Amino acid sequence: AKIQATIDSVRGDGDVTITRVWLKGFASPESPYSHNRDLAIGRTAALKDYIQKLYRFDSGIIATDFEPEDWAGLKKAVDGSNLPNRTEILALIDSDMEPDAKEARIKKLYPEDYRFMLQTYYPALRHTDYRIEYNIRTYSDVNEIRRIMKEQPQKLSLNEFYLLAQDCQPGSEEFNDVFETAVRMYPSAPAANLNAAVCALERGDLDQAARFLDKAGTSEEAEYIRGVREALKGNYSAARAYFEKSPSIPEAADAIRQLDKLNAR
Repeated sequence: AKIQATIDSVRGDGDVTITRVWLKGFASPESPYSHNRDLAIGRTAALKDYIQKLYRFDSGIIATDFEPEDWAGLKKAVDGSNLPNRTEILALIDSDMEPDAKEARIKKLYPEDYRFMLQTYYPALRHTDYRIEYNIRTYSDVNEIRRIMKEQPQKLSLNEFYLLAQDCQPGSEEFNDVFETAVRMYPSAPAANLNAAVCALERGDLDQAARFLDKAGTSEEAEYIRGVREALKGNYSAARAYFEKSPSIPEAADAIRQLDKLNAR
């Protein structure tokens, strides 16, 4: 149901093309490794067939993989547990022993812990991970971009946000909204954070500007804007230090001259 919901969420959109459906099946560590390998392969193959019958994807769209035993999942579960022999079991999980020998060792040395793991952790280790990959068509018409930003901003690339910003009056409410939406869609992108910081400074919101500048990278443009913020706060020595990191930006040199005049008074 989760996979169907994910596929359906993009498949009905005319702007979206599904390019790959990736499935990876896992089994839990009990039983021989060879048997678990067959279970993981079979689990994935059955799911692939089911999805193919539902959607009739072109050949090659559905890709499969498998992992006979999900030891990484078991390690995560044990690591977050209060099992009496948690440390010893983790050491065995991380050991170089063969999977069957490792599982047998845990079962023999720590039978009560093993029974708890078998009942509580193992069922969740029998699973299939999935990933749906898709392409979203690009937009070049600013009016269409404007409409998409209001309805489905997650479809837009950073470049498309910038195209729309160029069509707006700098400093206008729409201009600021474009960059604020862009940084919500791309919260880790330095350029998006830098533009959002500039908009925040223009509004006089120095605290929000600082939050954006934390993710704006170390480009000369970012250092210059950090200097502007410090200057607005009255921290002129800190501002000058940032301006000196922006030698190729003419405004930075002018700002340094202005600071020198203030210090000379």
